[in-house]
Amino acid sequence: MLYEFNKTNFTYEPTSLANIVFKRVLLFILIFGTIIGICSFNYIRSNKNEVIYSTEVIDVITKNSFSLERLKVEIYRSGFKFPDIVLAQAIIESSHFKSPVWKENNNVFGMKEARARLTLAIGTHLNHAQYNNWIDSVKDRLIYEALYLNDLNRSEYLTYLDKTYARAETETYYSELINSVIKKYNIK
Repeated sequence: MLYEFNKTNFTYEPTSLANIVFKRVLLFILIFGTIIGICSFNYIRSNKNEVIYSTEVIDVITKNSFSLERLKVEIYRSGFKFPDIVLAQAIIESSHFKSPVWKENNNVFGMKEARARLTLAIGTHLNHAQYNNWIDSVKDRLIYEALYLNDLNRSEYLTYLDKTYARAETETYYSELINSVIKKYNIK
């Protein structure tokens, strides 16, 4: 005898193999039909026989495409402790999104590949961490913050960055550079 769990009554009830097979086939048809239906509405054909994709398809294709606005949203949505500092770092470390490390590695923050912590980096290129996409770079920076910066106040946070992100060729502190970018771009 076969039994089937009734989610409403929280009991097992007798059933037949034919009933189980029928339900599975019906479920498959419903799912497959829904997928076909959704796919068929995702495009329309123009008079020139060109496929014009709907905004949903374009959004799926370009989900990882970069813009400063998308970066801001991702940083603020991710829950960084000081998102203004993180956004300023992105601008500084990517040389206003023009550096080779940014362009070739999808590395927004100029981070090196982590060796002693969890990382989303897929390797090292140009002596910096390389990511599948820029969103992974933001997530990796969040992991870094969670491990090393989470318990710090704003002043301590900036001091830590002075020690870890400071460049030898700069005479000013990294935190001063961050604060000037925050002020210049009115980052809140």
